[in-house]
Amino acid sequence: MGQQKGYLGAGANKDHELAVLVNQCVFSGLTVSRHQFENYLLPTLRLLLTAQFSGCNLTPMRNRIRVLRAERELNQWQLAQKIGVGRDKIHRFERGYAEPNESERRALAAALETTEQELFPEPPQAP
Repeated sequence: MGQQKGYLGAGANKDHELAVLVNQCVFSGLTVSRHQFENYLLPTLRLLLTAQFSGCNLTPMRNRIRVLRAERELNQWQLAQKIGVGRDKIHRFERGYAEPNESERRALAAALETTEQELFPEPPQAP
C-alpha cells in the first residue's frame, strides 16, 4: 500500500487540505471562522480520519465541553478563569481524565450558556 496523503499529513499540501475541508464544510452548511476551523475542526477531522484508516473504534464523547467552548470562541485558559479553576483542569475534563464535581458542572454549564444535561449527555445504553 502506498503512502497516505492528504488528511493524515504525510505528503499533504496544507493549503490544499484546508481548501478541501473548507469546501466540505460550506457544502454541508456549516459556518465557522478560519481560526475555529484550523484550531478546532481540522484537528478533530484528522483524528476521525486517522481512526478510520487505522480501524480504531472511537467511543462517544463523555462530555461536550470542548465542542461548546469552541462554539463560544473560548480557549481553555479563558474558560478556566470563568469558572475559577486552572487551565490544566479544563484539559483533563475535556479529555475525560477527570470528572468535574457538582459545583464545577454547574459553573461550566453557566459559563458555556447551556444546561448540565446538554453538556454531559447520558451515554447510550448497550442493547
